[in-house]
Amino acid sequence: MPLGGQSGLIARSPSGPLDSLEKGDIVDMIGGSEALMLMILILFLGLILIFRIRIRAGRRVALRPIKAFDRIGQVATRAVEMGRASIFTLGSGSIGGATTLETLAGLQIMKQVARQTTVAKVPLLTQVADPVTMVAAQGLLKQGYAEAGSEADYDPNEVRFIAPDSVAYAVGVMTALRQEPIASHTMAGSFGEEYLLMGETGAAQGIEQLAGSSDPQVLSFQYATADELLMGEELYAGGAYLARLPWHLASLVAQDWLRTLMIAAILVGIILKTLGVQW
Repeated sequence: MPLGGQSGLIARSPSGPLDSLEKGDIVDMIGGSEALMLMILILFLGLILIFRIRIRAGRRVALRPIKAFDRIGQVATRAVEMGRASIFTLGSGSIGGATTLETLAGLQIMKQVARQTTVAKVPLLTQVADPVTMVAAQGLLKQGYAEAGSEADYDPNEVRFIAPDSVAYAVGVMTALRQEPIASHTMAGSFGEEYLLMGETGAAQGIEQLAGSSDPQVLSFQYATADELLMGEELYAGGAYLARLPWHLASLVAQDWLRTLMIAAILVGIILKTLGVQW
């Protein structure tokens, strides 16, 4: 019998657009590929948090060795031994454009090198092609001197704005490589075909060169002229390898685990498909 003895008075919750959705309808609305990407993103973020907690608890993280980072970590030592300056070339990219990520990755590596050179009191001549990048590089260099307790020795002219044009920028770097007494030349950032001009000049001068890029075409040039390479995604791992920053380490380890899980899932899928198992 209806409540209150009267029909039509049964209380009903307000209906909404999601009330009529059946199981699986939400996934259909989002789309299969979008739902998969969302699941992978959630898994990735979860792995980052797990590894961040483990690192904070004092667990050591083992990273695969990358020779280029080992050599970059010794830039200041070689400069002191040779009594010469080091050059850091950030490339012809800029902050705020399509090459922002590569430029920021180069600045992260430059920051760690600057910490070494300021402690060793050897110049780090940084070459930039963008005014905003120049300000950022000057700030990182000044921070390095401040951390070393020698902020009075900071010289903003160690960061040199060459030119926004890639060819003109390459010519400026080539001139510095020929005229300055250089212990090593580190190149990390955004480069194009102009890299070959700088790389060939450094190689002809017998200068040790360490280079990194995410552009496959530029990597072929760097392979021919540099002593050690940071290939592709290795360019973005400077914070983990050089500074051992916890969030960077957690992200790097999470990426490795996610790759492993995805490869395993692909292999399982291939095996099931081969056996005719429907899933």
